[in-house]
Amino acid sequence: MAVWEFAVLGTQKMRAPRIRRLRKVNESCHCKLVWQIKYEDSMMAYFFHARFDNSDGSMKGGYKSSSVWTGIKKVWDFVSSNEKWAIGDGERTLFCHDKWLGSSSIANMSSLNHSLFQDLDTKVGAFIKEGKWVFPPVSSSFIKEIFDKVGKLPISLGFSKDICSLENFSMKSSWEGLRQSQPKVGWLKLIWGHYLQPRQSVFGWRLLQGKLPCDDKIKARGILFPSRCELCMIEEESINHLFLECKCVRYLWSSFSSIFGATFTSYCSSMVLSKWWSQKSRVLGLKDALWAGYILIPYFIWLKRNSRRFNSVSRNFRQIFNSILGKLHRMSPSMKGRVASVFDLVCSRNEILENLALEVSSETVAQE
Repeated sequence: MAVWEFAVLGTQKMRAPRIRRLRKVNESCHCKLVWQIKYEDSMMAYFFHARFDNSDGSMKGGYKSSSVWTGIKKVWDFVSSNEKWAIGDGERTLFCHDKWLGSSSIANMSSLNHSLFQDLDTKVGAFIKEGKWVFPPVSSSFIKEIFDKVGKLPISLGFSKDICSLENFSMKSSWEGLRQSQPKVGWLKLIWGHYLQPRQSVFGWRLLQGKLPCDDKIKARGILFPSRCELCMIEEESINHLFLECKCVRYLWSSFSSIFGATFTSYCSSMVLSKWWSQKSRVLGLKDALWAGYILIPYFIWLKRNSRRFNSVSRNFRQIFNSILGKLHRMSPSMKGRVASVFDLVCSRNEILENLALEVSSETVAQE
């Protein structure tokens, strides 16, 4: 499930896809239902509590003929593991099974078999008398240690009832806990610029992930056929050759980089190039134009490759370069930047962009 949204990152406004795994979204909905069963004061909660929940807060064993039983069973322990109680009168919190004394329950702190605690449903309120802790004499060193730790806790007389932190539960918080998050990547801003079309951003993502169906990728799946680069007509086609190594492609990268006063050199992969491109943008105030070029150059290369292979239509690289500059010129009203260097001053002059537009208009072939 993917929904396009505008995200504001610092001062940079970007269009990025909000992608959710439907399986995790479904599990988040079941987390919401489990929370309602355990803590909501309603007839629905009473019904499900009687059917699925034991008095100690655990889930009943066995199989229940219910459409929601399987989903509830999967997330019950997840919801329980994220509970944390703040003690008020102690009448809602189980002394041994709920997490109110630290990050785990007393039953989990103990080295004893958990089955010994199964039938213990004593509430914390049983040890509170007239606003003070009252404990019976015990011989167990573990229970004595627990009583000593509990006795140091202040009793929150301001609360009429115990409060569970899950009472501020939301589907977003459960989804964040269930999903497997990945570290942020450095090329995010290169491909999700608000000035780019969604198809161009998706193309950039596929390029960096190596998901474009170039000849080398197809051969890796066991489909053998003769391969030739549609640009130089000499070497075999591979994703690195097509977008980085081909002498015709290097002309595009070098020509575009020279506009910003940079020198393009050889790079082994698009991912390595993205790091250099991002570093180069740090010394420029007109980042949007440079970032857009990183996607537009391979995007127009891909269009030329497909046009020549499937439609037998050929264009020289001067035309392609002019098409890239023309596209960049049309994007310029939505781009932002500040003049931070001499190169910024040169690139930001209106007459430069106007000259580019005049040069492009004479020989641009619109195929986007």
